[in-house]
Amino acid sequence: MIYQILNYRLDMRFIGIIKEMKNTGFSFKKQTDLCNKISINVFRKTFGSNIRLLKQRQCYLMTSEGRFVGTATAWFNNDYYGRKIGRIHWVAIVPDMQGNGLSKPLLSCVCKRLQSLNHNQAYLTTLRAHK
Repeated sequence: MIYQILNYRLDMRFIGIIKEMKNTGFSFKKQTDLCNKISINVFRKTFGSNIRLLKQRQCYLMTSEGRFVGTATAWFNNDYYGRKIGRIHWVAIVPDMQGNGLSKPLLSCVCKRLQSLNHNQAYLTTLRAHK
């Protein structure tokens, strides 16, 4: 199967992306993130509404059939222990596609993006699902 990594696009604002992901079987809340309730308000609180930043930093993984199967963001923290540092944020691969090595190219793209945006360090935090 062939995959492509897409950047956030102005014509695919978050509402459109979520609708499209739901239409193709992708649901952050149900499929990838058991710890957090993902909503438009959470998205806006986390990422704001700066379209330029979103276009630079947010990536989506799509199959050749047009199904969204993953996402990751090359974000940042302006006060990480007193330093401005890159943040690998909101990484998710739908469960039926996990174990196929898809996070590797997605994370590689995000790390390269962070480097191109002048971040020489980055961090990733993880959460464990509560069952």
